Amino acid sequence: MIRRVVAFDLDNTLAASKSPITGEMAGLLERLLARFQVCVISGGKFEQFEAQLIDHLNVAPDKLGALQVMPTCGTRYYRFDVATGAFAPYQRNKGRVAFPPNYDSHSACARLGARA
Repeated sequence: MIRRVVAFDLDNTLAASKSPITGEMAGLLERLLARFQVCVISGGKFEQFEAQLIDHLNVAPDKLGALQVMPTCGTRYYRFDVATGAFAPYQRNKGRVAFPPNYDSHSACARLGARA
C-alpha cells in the first residue's frame, strides 16, 4: 500500500503567523483530507493548532482521522481519535509508529528552519 502524505508548516504557510487559517484555506485543507493524510508542523504548542487550525475546519470526524499535527517542532505527535472525538497524543503501544527510534526532532526542526 502506498501512503500519501501532504505536509505543511502552519505559520506563514497555511496561515499568517499566530493567526487562524482563512475560510479559503480551510476549504482547501478539507478537500485534501478527503484524499490524503495531511501533516501540519509548527513550533507552537497543541493549543496553537486548535486556535489556528482545528477550530476552523468543518470536517467530519472520519476525515479528521487523516489530520496529523506535530506541535513544538515535531517533538509531539497528535492524531484524531474517532472513538473519543478528540485529538490525542500519539502512543507507541497502540501499534502505530510515528518515527524511527533514532529520530531527532530537534535537529530536524533546526534543519527546516535553516532552509526557510
